[in-house]
Amino acid sequence: MRLLRIFAPVSRGFFSGFSGAGTFLLIFTMLIISACSSGREPPEESGYAALNRQMAEEQRHLQEARIQQEQQLEHSPSPRDRHEEVGPLIPEFDPLQESIVSISVNNKPLHDILFVVARNAGLNLVVSPEVSLDKRITISFDKTPASIVVDRLLDSYDLYWSVEDNVLAVRPFEEKVFKLDFLDSNTRVAIDSGGNIFGERSGDRRTGTDDLYVGSHNLKGNFAMQSTFGGEDDGNSIYGFLQKNLNDILMDATGERQGHFVLDPTAGSLYVRASPSKMRVANNFIKQLKSKLSQQVVIDAQILEVSLSDSFQLGVDWSYISQELASNFAYSVNLGWQSAQGFGTYGLESEDPVPIVIDSRTGDVDEVYRQFSATIQALETFGQVSVVSNPHVRSRHLQPALVTSGTTRNFIQEITRSRRATDEDWVDYSVNTGTAFEGVMLGVVPFITDNGDVDLDIFPITSQVDLSETAKIGGDQITLPKVNVRNVNTKVRVNDGDTVILGGLIQKGSRERERATPGASRIPGLGWLFKQREDSQDLSELVVIMHVRVVSQ
Repeated sequence: MRLLRIFAPVSRGFFSGFSGAGTFLLIFTMLIISACSSGREPPEESGYAALNRQMAEEQRHLQEARIQQEQQLEHSPSPRDRHEEVGPLIPEFDPLQESIVSISVNNKPLHDILFVVARNAGLNLVVSPEVSLDKRITISFDKTPASIVVDRLLDSYDLYWSVEDNVLAVRPFEEKVFKLDFLDSNTRVAIDSGGNIFGERSGDRRTGTDDLYVGSHNLKGNFAMQSTFGGEDDGNSIYGFLQKNLNDILMDATGERQGHFVLDPTAGSLYVRASPSKMRVANNFIKQLKSKLSQQVVIDAQILEVSLSDSFQLGVDWSYISQELASNFAYSVNLGWQSAQGFGTYGLESEDPVPIVIDSRTGDVDEVYRQFSATIQALETFGQVSVVSNPHVRSRHLQPALVTSGTTRNFIQEITRSRRATDEDWVDYSVNTGTAFEGVMLGVVPFITDNGDVDLDIFPITSQVDLSETAKIGGDQITLPKVNVRNVNTKVRVNDGDTVILGGLIQKGSRERERATPGASRIPGLGWLFKQREDSQDLSELVVIMHVRVVSQ
C-alpha cells in the first residue's frame, strides 16, 4: 500500500519576468516533463535467478564428484581381492570352558564346591578373606561347562571371580576403570520470553533525592548461557550428576553404601569398586551416558524475512506452503496444528509459531538444498524474501548451542547527582549505562531419544534498537531505548533428517522514499514539480528453516 504526497510550495517571484503566453508555455512544458518523470520506475531485476543458477551449477559439480567417488569405490579391489595374508586366529584357552562338570549337592559349604570344580578343571583356587566360608548351597548340574557352574554359583551370592595365571580367584568386589570422554562443564541456560503486556508501571522518580532511574516491565526476549569448567562442583555439571547417581547406585536397601568410587574430572577417568550386581548397574548407566553424549545434532538453519506484498497483508498462508512442498517432494509434510509438536494460525492475529515438519530421512545434501530452495520459492509467492542469517549449529545431547550475530548498543540508564560536603558549589555526576542487543540470536537445546528422534527447544530472536527517543528529568537527559523484538519459543519433535519451518511472526513498519529528477528538482520555485515522496507501510514476517541431522562420533 503506497500513499503519494506531493509537496507544492508557492513562489510567485519567479514568473514576474515572463509574459502571459511565455508563462503559459513554460508551465505547460514543465507539467508534461513532470508527468513523464512521475511514473514509477521499473522494478529492479531480482538476483535470485542468477543465484539459483549458480547454486544449481555448484550442486551439479558436487553431484558429479560424488558419483565419481562412488564409482572409484565400487571398482576398487576389496581386501579379499588383494590376497592379503591374514594370520590364523589363536583362540584363548579357557580351562573352565573346556571342563565338563556333573555335580549334585544339597546344603554343602560353598568353598567345598569351589574346590571340587577348580580341581576338576586343573586350576588353583584363591578365596578372598572377605568372603564368608560358611555359605551353604544346593545345586545340581549335569554335563555342564565349569565356567557356567562357577558363574551361576557365585552370582547367587553376588561374588566376583576371575581366572588369571591358572588361578581361580574369588572376591566380594569387582574393580573397573571407566574412561569418560566428555568435559567437566556446568552449562546453565536462562530463557526469558513474553513480558508485562499491561505496562502498569513503566517509570518512576524517587522524591526527595537526586537519583533518577527508569524501571520497566519490558517485553522479554533472552536466551542466556553460562558455562563453567573445573573448580568446585556444585552438583549441576555432568560430572556432578554422575557422582550423585553413582552414590545412589552403590546404596543398599538400608541406606549404607556398598563399595566406593573415585572420579577424576581432570583425567576424565572413573574408578569403581563394587559388588558384581552394583557394577553391572553402574556399567550400564555409564555406557548409556557415554552413548548419549557421543551423539550430536547438526542444524543447518536459515532465518528469512518475507516482505509481504499488498495482496498478502494477512501473512503467509502456511497451508499453501505445506501443499506446495508436498506436491514437489515424495515425503510427508505436516503442518504444526495437524500434529502434536506445535500449533498456530496464519495472519495478523497469530501469537504462536507455526511449525511445519518435512519428513525426510535420507540426509542427502542435494535434497536439503532442494528443500531450502523450494521453501524460498514458495515464500516468494507472498513477497520478497531476504536472508537475515544462515547459522550452522552443532550441539551434543542436552547441551545448548547459541549463535549470535549483531551489535551491542549502549544508552544512558541512570544519572546520579551528589553535592560535596566540603563545597556545596561542586556537584558530582555519575552515569550508569545499559546495553541493548541488536541483531540475530538462535538458541537450541536438543534431546536425542534412543530411537534417533530429536526433541528441540528452539528460541530464535531478532531485535532492532532505536535510541533516538530521550527524556529530560530534573534537567538531566536519559535515553529511552525502543527495542523491537521478535522471537519464537517452541518445542518440536523431529526425526533424523527432517526439516522444520517456523513462522507466524509479523512486524509492521513504515518507510519514506523521495524521488527527484536530477537538475530540474533544484529549480527555485518549480523544483517541487520534479519531486515525489512515497510513504509506504510495510509488513514483514519472520521465517526460520532448520534441517536437523543426528551424527555419532
